[in-house]
Amino acid sequence: MVVLEAALAVSLLCAPQSVPSTYRSAELGWKAGQDVTREFIHLLKGLGPGDKLVLEARYKLTGGPYQFPDDFTLEAVHDGGFDITDSKDNQQATFSLGDRNVLRNLTLVHPALPPKTEKTTNPQHGEHFFDKVSVLVEDRKECIFEYCRFEGRISHHISFKGGERHVIRNCHVIGGFWSVALAGGCLDFAIQNTFFQDVNGEAVKTCRGRNAGTQRARVENCVFQGCWRDGIDTTGGFKDGVVRDCIFRRNDVNGVGGGIDIKTVIEPKTVDGDLHPNLMNKNIRIERCQFIDVPNAIVITLSDRAETLDAKNAPQWAPHEIYIDDCTFERTADWPDEVRAILMKGGHSVHWKNLQRRGDVVLVRTMMIKQFKGRSLGTDEARGVLNVNFNGTELPPAAPRPYSEQVPFVYGPQKARQS
Repeated sequence: MVVLEAALAVSLLCAPQSVPSTYRSAELGWKAGQDVTREFIHLLKGLGPGDKLVLEARYKLTGGPYQFPDDFTLEAVHDGGFDITDSKDNQQATFSLGDRNVLRNLTLVHPALPPKTEKTTNPQHGEHFFDKVSVLVEDRKECIFEYCRFEGRISHHISFKGGERHVIRNCHVIGGFWSVALAGGCLDFAIQNTFFQDVNGEAVKTCRGRNAGTQRARVENCVFQGCWRDGIDTTGGFKDGVVRDCIFRRNDVNGVGGGIDIKTVIEPKTVDGDLHPNLMNKNIRIERCQFIDVPNAIVITLSDRAETLDAKNAPQWAPHEIYIDDCTFERTADWPDEVRAILMKGGHSVHWKNLQRRGDVVLVRTMMIKQFKGRSLGTDEARGVLNVNFNGTELPPAAPRPYSEQVPFVYGPQKARQS
């Protein structure tokens, strides 16, 4: 018996290992502009860990969610990728990723336009955007999105639900209600060198999970331009997070819009899960960022819709320990609306260093909104201990610069990156 077991072990060790395969769309017979849904489904059935698919043109695709194996790479030549043509009627995610998937140089476009395209701070499902997700990443780790273009008026281009150590870098994201959504326990994420443009709501949105929120995220060297609401909204927490070397410009609809909204929300139905250390907006650093023609550059918000906080516990759960270092807040010569550097709406302990104002910029404004659309946003007792302890140092004011939409990094699909 011992001899047989040893022989079996040796045979397994000596057995040939599966070698990852690379598939090229031209070799598969796919033609530019072709609907390859059936062919893609057939290909997926044979994919294994470590395989790669290289798209050598733009194709049409419907259906989903299409589950990728672990360690799979989907890559494209310049402008290669998919037009997702069923966005209006199919609310399923198109792709569902495995662990350590890579999307590189890929173009994903949703060409269908919703019936309403005018800018508004209250975009509606089915009217201003379709309830569609391009890529779902649920409880996975170490996925990479690089040099991709995501375009379309849909809910989310990338939807993360939990997971850890994902990276988005050098991408171009156009449109989307919450273009990149981070729900639940999203840990150690990085978004780098990415251009968010004309987003139909928030570009990056953290969303609450029960006892779980975004922690230790890094948003670095990104541009947020023309968002209808905020560049970054942290309703789902941003504990120990960093935003550095980013540009926020003209995120605005009729004088309402923001750069970063550090926001804590407590709902009556989820109050037990909302009051959890993993969901806090605490110890957040904003470093070397530029806010240009943004009505509310940095907003500190508490929305206690459950009316559960009082004078004793409100300081613990409201956003606090926010550090703003070496940031510039600018109102250019032709910008018609007021620009506020910091808007306090229910937080405390906000400190800035070497802040500089260019042009006519209000440094701090405070407000406490008691109700919104008939719903209470907290108790008077809690409001009485918030919007305190905010201070810092300023550099001498300077003249505003001419408005520019230059993007200071390479982004989107690149010709040199094709396989």
